[in-house]
Amino acid sequence: MLKNYIKVALRNLIHNKFIASLNILGLAVGMSTSIILLLFIHLELSYDRFHKNFDEIFRIIENAETSDGQTLTIPSTLGYISPAINEEFYPEIKACRIYNREINNRFGFREIQHVRFYYVDSTFFEIFSFPFLYGSSENALTESNTVVLTEHIAKAYFSQENPIGELFEIHGKNYVITAILRDIPINSHLQFDLLLPFAANPRINILKQMPMDFPTYLRIDKKVLNEGKQEAAIEITGRIVNDHYKPSGVYVNTGLQSLKDVHLRSNNFDTALHQTGDHATVVILSFLSLFILLITISNFINLITSRTENRLREIGMRLVTGATKRDVLKQLIAESLLIAILACFFALAFTELLSGPFSNIVGVKIKISILDFVNLFILFLIIAGITGVLSGAVHYIYLSGFSPIQVLSVIRFRSEISWLKIGLVIIQFSMMIFLLAVFSVLYFQVRYMSRKNPGFNIDEMVVFYEPFRQIAKDFEPVRSDLLRNNWIMDAAASEGIPGVVTSVQNIWVEGDTIMNSRLINEHRVKDHYVSTYGLEIIEGDDLSTIKDTAGFLLNETAVKMLDLNNPVGTVVNVDISKFPVLGVVKDFQYQSLHNPVEPLVISTYFSLYKYITLRVNPDSIQSAISYADSIIRIHYPDGNFTHFLLSERYKSMYDDEQKTSRLLSWGAILAILISMLGLFGLSSQTVIKRTKEIGIRKANGGNSWDIMVMLIANLLRWILVSLIISMPLAILITNKWMDRFAYKITHFQLLLVLSGVLALLIALLTVSYHTYSIGKKNPVHSLRYE
Repeated sequence: MLKNYIKVALRNLIHNKFIASLNILGLAVGMSTSIILLLFIHLELSYDRFHKNFDEIFRIIENAETSDGQTLTIPSTLGYISPAINEEFYPEIKACRIYNREINNRFGFREIQHVRFYYVDSTFFEIFSFPFLYGSSENALTESNTVVLTEHIAKAYFSQENPIGELFEIHGKNYVITAILRDIPINSHLQFDLLLPFAANPRINILKQMPMDFPTYLRIDKKVLNEGKQEAAIEITGRIVNDHYKPSGVYVNTGLQSLKDVHLRSNNFDTALHQTGDHATVVILSFLSLFILLITISNFINLITSRTENRLREIGMRLVTGATKRDVLKQLIAESLLIAILACFFALAFTELLSGPFSNIVGVKIKISILDFVNLFILFLIIAGITGVLSGAVHYIYLSGFSPIQVLSVIRFRSEISWLKIGLVIIQFSMMIFLLAVFSVLYFQVRYMSRKNPGFNIDEMVVFYEPFRQIAKDFEPVRSDLLRNNWIMDAAASEGIPGVVTSVQNIWVEGDTIMNSRLINEHRVKDHYVSTYGLEIIEGDDLSTIKDTAGFLLNETAVKMLDLNNPVGTVVNVDISKFPVLGVVKDFQYQSLHNPVEPLVISTYFSLYKYITLRVNPDSIQSAISYADSIIRIHYPDGNFTHFLLSERYKSMYDDEQKTSRLLSWGAILAILISMLGLFGLSSQTVIKRTKEIGIRKANGGNSWDIMVMLIANLLRWILVSLIISMPLAILITNKWMDRFAYKITHFQLLLVLSGVLALLIALLTVSYHTYSIGKKNPVHSLRYE
């Protein structure tokens, strides 16, 4: 019997090649797209869970608040918190601090750009369980002259298989290799190429005095967790931090963040060690995957049901000649399952084809192993089985209520099935319109952010970065040599650049008390910073003419915050420094557009800098970089400089939004294509069903245009219903999402309306082919149908 079902199913599939092909293609594309999205979602949710005791690991979070209610949340703490916790609680609670650096490293004849390394405490491997290739965690970082390399760095520098015990040079100093780690998994928020012990840092005594620049992790034994002793560690941390900041009038509330939340729930922090994910993006992609799958399944059921509708007489004859409804249902389910199973094979191929472009979109390599393919095929078969059973259930619901004679009469049965098709079309297009509307708003907001003028010459800026602050205060000879080249128009040294705030400080007007201080962002700069960036001075001096007098520049927002009527000449205190305000700079967007411009002080008292910013001719950027690199190497032979375009760094602040926009565009396009396939097949079936009716109308004087309008209106009215259903939800979601930005596109609700109009046009173009063809057909041929 099963063999007979398969034989008949194959025959019907071959007989209806067009509809079957649409069904297979639509189901395969939909399944593969949903699965790829789920693979990415699984990757995002799996971050840091490969550590053996990930549920025991936490990161210290500091919430700073001033007396006037200003708040700042930082996922790091003071440099001496980790040693204090280890001294008090080890081994029940283990602490490790991290100090992140990046260099270009030359060893032998090989130089590697952008080598990422961490200074860490010796407890690092007691907290994290990164897999070892050679060596062990026991003595890996116990001595100040030791280094731990990752696998790809070891292979790049050493020809032998195991370089344990070899010397490795970093920044002119030799270290003994004590261990080799396997390359860091992509689902780790800690990404590094090598590790050095804190004792190896030549500036360790200075580091201890630095502000909250140290991400600090705790591993708290489960027994301690159950007893609540971690509160004691939090209490000690809070006491030390508040003792440090109490003179500044800042209160700090210490908390813990679970390691499993670090990747997805850190995007709102003011500083971060790593490129974070976004929990909201994962939720959006989960719904996108579900929507595409629902559109796919509803499209499949709709086309299968439409095909069944055109076979009602065949089904009726089977019932009259002795077949039971169960036999007919088995046959229909067999046909549905056959198409769904065939779609599984195509879905596997599409998954492999789409994984590459998808990886480029999200910026993460989605790897699919042989085992993954086996698991995916099983998952596809499950989806195919569910789809086939749902299709069979739909047929059962309608067949069970009719006798063979009623089925043969066709008309009543068709009217019942039509309501099912209408419902599926409404569901399908509601989701498609929703995706299209949300994508359009997201796309234009991201486009607006990337193109908005930040208030300085962003496209002309090249930045050289030196992590060890090799750029001394006497920068003028370097600047003079740089400006000898016509491609370089200006140059300045600084400790902060747009997109990277040096630090957050307390500020108060002289004569007031520190207890009434306010929080302010600080850029520590050298002469010519204002002219290099093209900032506009509203009042006072731009610092370029001042050689011997230190002072501050305030932006407009800072002047308003301090309520200064005559800011120039007013003496203000910034932490332990006290200088006059020399000028006021017009507000510029030195942070992302998620937030309004915050108060900023630009100071000149600092003596060591990390950044050299060049304003270059945009037509000769590479030539300017080559020349500047040679000059900088002459002046700073021990420096370890990397360079980047400021425009690229600035745009990276919107990576999450750009990624979400690209994914939604991908999903919206696929949803549109799947919906078009379904609507194309549905309109084909509708036209076939009404062929004789159209012939009669034309024979009685009806023209082609009237017939086209009649057929199109029959489908478009339900798409209008979809529009009414989807738009309120789209408005709600986009309003909520746009609240994340201080600067946003205006009248974005108009985009939602235009999205609805576009959806109607897509539907119109999709159904117009068949309606035009049948409208132009000779009525004699139409009347001969059946």
